[in-house]
This record gives sequence, C-alpha cells and structure tokens, in this order.
Amino acid sequence: MRPETCIIVAESPGSLSFEVQDVPMIAELAASAHAKLIVDNTWGLGIFQPFAHGAHISVQALTKYAGGHSDIILGR
Repeated sequence: MRPETCIIVAESPGSLSFEVQDVPMIAELAASAHAKLIVDNTWGLGIFQPFAHGAHISVQALTKYAGGHSDIILGR
C-alpha cells in the first residue's frame, strides 16, 4: 500500500490454484486507506458473495460459466 493507492484488486478464489484470500481483511485494509476493493469472483460465482465481505465491485469473466470455458469471445 502506498499513500496514492485508490484501488485494490483481488481474485477469490484464484484461477487454477483456487486459493482463497481473506477478503474481509483486505476490505478493512482498503477502507483504512480510503481505497475501493474490486474482487474477481469468477470461480466463486453463486457461492461466495463478495459484497457481504466488504467488496465495492465484483466482476466475473463471461468466458467461464456463461460461455462454457473459452469457446466464445466477448467484447470488441
């Protein structure tokens, strides 16, 4: 963390290794620095609720569950 840090990005659970971060602790760290916490929740979709643990933004990769694992490309 630096004084200019304004966003913290986490991926929980992590891709391939499925490690789980301590999202509530990271959220507290972000709050103490007046930063926002973004959680990539692709693998935890439907089970892990990042907003309940302090995340400001939750993202999911649509090429996983919605698209059947890399058989489509979304975006421009």
